[in-house]
Amino acid sequence: MKKLLCLILALMLLPFVSVPTMADAGVPEGYRMTGDDWCYLEKDSGEILLANGFHKAEWVVYVPSQINGKPVTQIGEKFILCDEDSHVVVPKTVRSIGGNAFSGSGFTVYIPSSVTEIADDAFAQSFHFTIYCDEGSTALEYAKAKSIPYLTNARSIKAEESVPDDRNYHEYSLANRAYSHKDYDTAVDYLLQIARAENPHSAYLLGQCFEDGRGLEKNRTAAYEWYLVAAKAGIARAQCDVGRCLVQGNGVKKDPAKGVEWLKLSADQGTPAAYLWLGYCYHKGLGVEKDFDKAEDLYLRAEAAGEKYASIRLEQLHNDRH
Repeated sequence: MKKLLCLILALMLLPFVSVPTMADAGVPEGYRMTGDDWCYLEKDSGEILLANGFHKAEWVVYVPSQINGKPVTQIGEKFILCDEDSHVVVPKTVRSIGGNAFSGSGFTVYIPSSVTEIADDAFAQSFHFTIYCDEGSTALEYAKAKSIPYLTNARSIKAEESVPDDRNYHEYSLANRAYSHKDYDTAVDYLLQIARAENPHSAYLLGQCFEDGRGLEKNRTAAYEWYLVAAKAGIARAQCDVGRCLVQGNGVKKDPAKGVEWLKLSADQGTPAAYLWLGYCYHKGLGVEKDFDKAEDLYLRAEAAGEKYASIRLEQLHNDRH
């Protein structure tokens, strides 16, 4: 009887018992979460440390330069989990990057010259990634010492240095989230606002919306124009799409030779689709002299980078050779 009464009492008290959620369980003691899922620790100095959250980077992520009006100066362990082809932009407020800060493969990260300390194992859980950095920076020396692929192309850095203010960062995060959830109308509303403020990543995403008819009427000319805005700012995937459009005459007058120039810029930054399209140009003699060997090399690089159509192109090339 006593056991039954205890069970009844426990069931009656259950609604009033605070049960930790998964989110609570994943946040270390002393840390807090922002509305954008950044896990942070406010230090006694008033500065912010971002760590212990493995924030998900699905495409382009601007790390916030401040939280609650206080500067983000440090990046620590378990900071960000990067999907393939994702891009991470570290703000100029950050001075140090700790161990195991990044995890993933196939991503790119811009590290500004403000960063003067990078832990030896900052990228210990990362593979096949590229660092964008400035000439003479700690990040450049780090990349060289670790044999990590890096880029110091001024055109690329120009785009990555144009980190938006807090308002643009917040709106871009909302746009990116809406786009990933296929809420294209909402995504376009945000993108139109910040793309016009010369945000190159937003311009690129807006070009995709125009080309695919997501959230607005299809318009290949408008798609090309927005791709071009992003491409001129150094966004590698935009350079690839500008090249593709010029080769195909998609939204712009066909000009394969000019398209090849853009594709080479994108391929130099390691874009798998650029390898594929540049290989196709050498395969078919579009804008360049036909060269099956170069075509094969580029197709193989695209295949190694995970480009799904590369195997089809290689088979076509094999048939054309014989």
